[in-house]
Amino acid sequence: MTNYPIYKNPKSLYEFGSKVRAIADKQGNLYVAKDDGQFFHGTMGRALGFGEIYDDKRIEKYPLLQRIGSTNDFGLSDTTNSYIQNERINPRKVLNILKLTKNKNPQYGFYLEFFLNVGPQHKRV
Repeated sequence: MTNYPIYKNPKSLYEFGSKVRAIADKQGNLYVAKDDGQFFHGTMGRALGFGEIYDDKRIEKYPLLQRIGSTNDFGLSDTTNSYIQNERINPRKVLNILKLTKNKNPQYGFYLEFFLNVGPQHKRV
């Protein structure tokens, strides 16, 4: 378990740490850790009852994200990005979940890009 609070569909990221971890789901929910603590997405996934998150089928259902600095935007975590780059998961499935998450959480931007690589040339989902 994590000692850090995890919020479902937070209305704002005010007082959240920069680069905090997040997980989206097929219902468009966004789960965001309040702090960028010494834990991984796997710890978050287990705390949320998603089981072992580092699995091809689970990452397609629960894309792992990270906040882009102190913005209201999220990009792909290193694991999700790596799974897409190595063709272990279908990027269209991840994109569809990000679109659902954007519809449910319109105050945030989402990118189908590694969070550290997102720049002005990239388009939000």
